[in-house]
Amino acid sequence: SPRRRSAAEKILLSDQGGAIGLLTTSRPVFSNSNFLVNRVFFEQAFYPLANGEAPRLGDIIQRTKNRSLNGVNNRNFILLGDPSMRLAYPDYGIDITQVNGRPADGDADTIQALREITLSGSILNGEGGRVTTFNGTLTAALYDNASTKQTLGNPPNNTPMNYAVRDNLLFRGQATVQDGQFSFTFVLPRNIDYQKGVGRLHLYASDPAQHVDAQGVNEGLIVSGSQVTSLDFAPPALRLFVNDTTFQAGGTTHPDPVLVVLTEDDNGINLSQSQVGQSLRGQVDEGEEFPLSEFYVAMPNDFGKGIIQYPLFDLEEGLHTVRVHAFDVYNNGATSELPFIVTSRGEIALEQVLNYPNPFSRSTTFRFAHNRAGDPLSVSVQVYSSQGQLVRALEWEVVEGTSLVDGLDWDGNDDQGLPLQSGLYLYKIFVKSEIDQVYTEATNRLVVIK
Repeated sequence: SPRRRSAAEKILLSDQGGAIGLLTTSRPVFSNSNFLVNRVFFEQAFYPLANGEAPRLGDIIQRTKNRSLNGVNNRNFILLGDPSMRLAYPDYGIDITQVNGRPADGDADTIQALREITLSGSILNGEGGRVTTFNGTLTAALYDNASTKQTLGNPPNNTPMNYAVRDNLLFRGQATVQDGQFSFTFVLPRNIDYQKGVGRLHLYASDPAQHVDAQGVNEGLIVSGSQVTSLDFAPPALRLFVNDTTFQAGGTTHPDPVLVVLTEDDNGINLSQSQVGQSLRGQVDEGEEFPLSEFYVAMPNDFGKGIIQYPLFDLEEGLHTVRVHAFDVYNNGATSELPFIVTSRGEIALEQVLNYPNPFSRSTTFRFAHNRAGDPLSVSVQVYSSQGQLVRALEWEVVEGTSLVDGLDWDGNDDQGLPLQSGLYLYKIFVKSEIDQVYTEATNRLVVIK
């Protein structure tokens, strides 16, 4: 219907983002031929040109239409975008060369539940040589064997269709890449598909100094069986925060905070969702639980420690409690929770406004907690004598305000550079967000002792 705005139109007209281009239509098309065009498009989008270069959008559309001829239907498909643009293809490839110290072929590629696995590899150029100048960070994600699922087959005319999908994440972690080489270790969780099959390993690496990246996929790892080399009965340790790790329980935040969870366990966290009740998940108050596995990543070169960063949206003002359930790879479980207060984004709420040490003789440091984590802040402090005379004005720029702003140091001198005399002083702290110019203030006391 011309009265309905299509998904492509919404993307094109969105003021919150958008797309760099659209493969769209100028006339009505039909689902059977659409399927052919879409399938060929994805086949061509990642296939290099004869000279080895990545294709431009115009190249992709040309090859797609020439290889999806089905009557005149594909004439209705057009590129709404820049045909000379190339997609952001990685510069290099990634290859796994060793599994547990042995060449990555044959039986060496079999990995088992509860066994410590070490994978090593290299960053490769187009000729297959190692890129010795590549230094950066690699992220690896291992998925379990493919499982078969079925479409709904919506009535009246659609027939259910089976398809294979890999949606059971087993591990996600990071490793340092040095001179084009890397190695990382992890323990496969107990909850795997025990029918012998092939896992899929996704690899991505970036070198920020040279502004280059690399990617690779390995489908040669056989996931099968288990091998218990040690016993583990200790649950993982969980630490919960909101927005950043300076947040303290009962603190304030805006309605769209980020849940941050730091985990620690000798053998790592179970990311598998194959067993009900043993998955990594969160919950706000008594609401619906939400999975967290896809938001978890182990720390670089340390599979025993990890971090979760999960965005929360449109929370109501007031007191809330977020709860996280986690299991290690041996299925030892732990639960942790954190209370926090949501305030309106239109205001800045200050808490824990203080200076330390207090009393002091030579210097002191100001600190405060607030609900505008992530905002660039302008902070000023005005110090007054007990007679109301302004003796010192201080200013700081906080580029990206954490939930707890600390380290605002003052040498204890007045505006003339002279040390303050002993006595009681008042100070006002002013905090302004550079995002929307909203500001607030708070008052406290300090004592100087000589």
